[in-house]
Amino acid sequence: MNPYLTELHQGLDALAHWLGSAEGDFAQLIDRFSADFSMTVPSGAQLDRNGLAAFLQAQQASRPGLNISVDRVSVLHQWDQGAVVHYRELQHWDGNSGNVRWATALFSLENEKVRWRHVQETLEA
Repeated sequence: MNPYLTELHQGLDALAHWLGSAEGDFAQLIDRFSADFSMTVPSGAQLDRNGLAAFLQAQQASRPGLNISVDRVSVLHQWDQGAVVHYRELQHWDGNSGNVRWATALFSLENEKVRWRHVQETLEA
């Protein structure tokens, strides 16, 4: 499988386990993200890697039973050191009807490891 798509699925699974049940190693989770990571969340707020780390620490196990799935995945562009992937993300957790968002992720290959470099998310209306 494409290494960027593999990281998309594995990274979202790791996030779901962390946010849903506090499973996983935090250092390994945050290592998935580039030191230069940036993110625009659906509200328009901007996060860097430190902001993401603080959010994840504060939200550990905050969404019991969280399940994140993706569909409509498309590799928009790929080159030797990265890729841009567009996808629809569906989130559901206990007692919540969930949400659907569209996301575009920029992945970079750093020292043979695929890392998340940027994510832009928009809630589906």
